[in-house]
Amino acid sequence: MNADREIRTAESDRFSSAEPPSVPLLRQALIAVLLLLVLVGGFFAYQRLVQEGSEGGPTQATVPAIPVVTSSAEMRLVARRVEAVGTTLSRRAIEIVPLASGRVEEIAFEPGQFVEAGDVLVRLDDDIERADLAEAEAKLQQTVLALRRARALREKNAVPEATVDQLVAEEASGRAEVDRARRRLADR
Repeated sequence: MNADREIRTAESDRFSSAEPPSVPLLRQALIAVLLLLVLVGGFFAYQRLVQEGSEGGPTQATVPAIPVVTSSAEMRLVARRVEAVGTTLSRRAIEIVPLASGRVEEIAFEPGQFVEAGDVLVRLDDDIERADLAEAEAKLQQTVLALRRARALREKNAVPEATVDQLVAEEASGRAEVDRARRRLADR
């Protein structure tokens, strides 16, 4: 029986003790009340603004009248030329870089003229490139003649095969040099 009494006493103590609510619970309740006050205040402020807007807003005495100047529309010529001092920047720009450098002999376009890709814009002095091409062609011709002679002599076993092979290689090198000189001349 003592055990029953102790259990009942412990249960009654637990339910009868009026402990104050914990601090976090009070804080949550306070935040909820403040939030409710802000919402109610915002609602009433909104209602007041809506009523003022529908009634015409502030009175006419507080807002001064703004003077307005009007004129009739008429047809006239408008100047299309504007003179101004300043700096301008284009939306798009192109950097023109030459493939070769040298003295300019001819400018093949007018300022403001539209040009297409591949159009010749400037002609450069090409005397040196023409001379280089002529020299490469002369060397090639000399190598071709030497190769013909060497082949004719090789048939008679008067020249070793290595000499003919060397002249064949020199001919291929000479043709490459002529092509290179032609391209340099075309770039001018």
